[in-house]
Amino acid sequence: MFLINQTLKNIKKHLGINIVIALTLFVAYLFFFMICCHVEDGMLGVSSFALKDMDRSIYFYGQARQLQRQASISQKEFEDFSAQYEFIQSMAVVEYGYYFDSLTGEGLTIYRVDEGFQSHFTFPLIRGRYFSKDEIREGASVCVIGEGFWLQSDLDVGDTLKVGKHNLTIIGVMKYAANASANLVPYKTFEDDNIPSLEIQGYTVAATLSDTTMASEINWSELGLIGEPLSGETYFNQGLDSLFQRSTVFFVVGILILFYALMNLINILVSKMYQQQKSLGVRIALGASYRQVFLQFFLESLVLVLAAVICVFCCDPIIAVMTRNILNHYFGPMTVVIMLIISVFSSLFLSLLLFRKFKQVEITKIIKGL
Repeated sequence: MFLINQTLKNIKKHLGINIVIALTLFVAYLFFFMICCHVEDGMLGVSSFALKDMDRSIYFYGQARQLQRQASISQKEFEDFSAQYEFIQSMAVVEYGYYFDSLTGEGLTIYRVDEGFQSHFTFPLIRGRYFSKDEIREGASVCVIGEGFWLQSDLDVGDTLKVGKHNLTIIGVMKYAANASANLVPYKTFEDDNIPSLEIQGYTVAATLSDTTMASEINWSELGLIGEPLSGETYFNQGLDSLFQRSTVFFVVGILILFYALMNLINILVSKMYQQQKSLGVRIALGASYRQVFLQFFLESLVLVLAAVICVFCCDPIIAVMTRNILNHYFGPMTVVIMLIISVFSSLFLSLLLFRKFKQVEITKIIKGL
């Protein structure tokens, strides 16, 4: 209790320089926080590349031969196709199309998903819910919009999205990448309708096989599709590599700014320690242990570090808006844990540094200087 009271007194006594320290920490942690949010957002995006049974699954993205096939491939065609191969145990099909509304001038990416989608892919939701089995089977007029479209529009769960003559009720928001708009619709919703402004661009198929070595025997050209299948693991690793490539530059810049801010901070803290060395020397002379001095350094550093981190957390809504077009941003539990761990280790590092500097000063000289 004495150390806590002493710590608070010292912070109050040197309030001006402590405010400068807290602001310096704030700048340092702000950039680190932004990188953490970007990586956490990316990790959620990468989860969309994780097939639920990667060891036994393949991923195929097939582009339609536009000259041969302009219309959609029906769900029944895919079912009949998979029935030809005994080693295909289950299959999920996603049709990827681009819809342009000539009235509003807005474009939408439309992913038609079948009943197997949720059992093969792991796209997380951040609001609302996913389709029910009946909505998938009946082709209900509902949709799950992507985070990108949700951020860019005024639409939310419960609102209506118009695609052609369909008024789709929004039931959920899917986490993907903040700069991408992946809007899900049940496969059968558009199956009996011709939507001229919906351009089909490709098909994603995830299939669970009894023997993945048989994947090369699947003749995708029967469906008018061209492409090469990947193993579930290869597909996931490609998504992970893409995240690291996108994040490398931001990570390096963030670390350099953090390092520069901490170097300035160390100079400020050492200067502050020299201002306190007389009072600390007297405490040592009166019987205080070096351990108590170190704990005081640690507690002061921890209070200032936590104050800076809390300020960063409080600024998150502003940061999210300001970085919307620069960095993907998701403030989740991983970021909180990492920032708190960094807080403790930063406080420990700064305390050890100050304590080492203090021990280099001879106590007798401090006492004689009084």
